[in-house]
Amino acid sequence: MPTMVKNSGFAFNRFDSHPKAVAAVSAAATVLVGVKTFLSRDEKSFPGWLLLFCGALSNTGERLFKGYVSDYIRIGKYEYNVADFLIFLGTGIIITEELKGELWKE
Repeated sequence: MPTMVKNSGFAFNRFDSHPKAVAAVSAAATVLVGVKTFLSRDEKSFPGWLLLFCGALSNTGERLFKGYVSDYIRIGKYEYNVADFLIFLGTGIIITEELKGELWKE
C-alpha cells in the first residue's frame, strides 16, 4: 500500500528543519520560473517551461498552505509526487531544446 511522506524540505528532505525558509525560496523560484515561462511563450522550449512552472506552482502551493509537500509515489528508497515528475520532464524538455538550438545553429 502506498504511503504518503510529508516533505517539509527541498528534494530528499534537505533543510526540512527550516520549512518557512524552504517555502520562501520555493515561492521566489516559482515566480522567476513563471516570468521565464511567460517570456518564452514563442520559443520551442515553452512546453518545458510550462511543465516546470506547473510543477513548481503545485509544490509551492502545498508548502505555503500546508507547510509541506505530499510525496506519495515510491521509486526505490525515495518518494515523489506528480508535480516532481512535471518538473523533471519540463527540465528535460528545456535542456533538450537548448542543446538542439546550440548544436544546429546556422
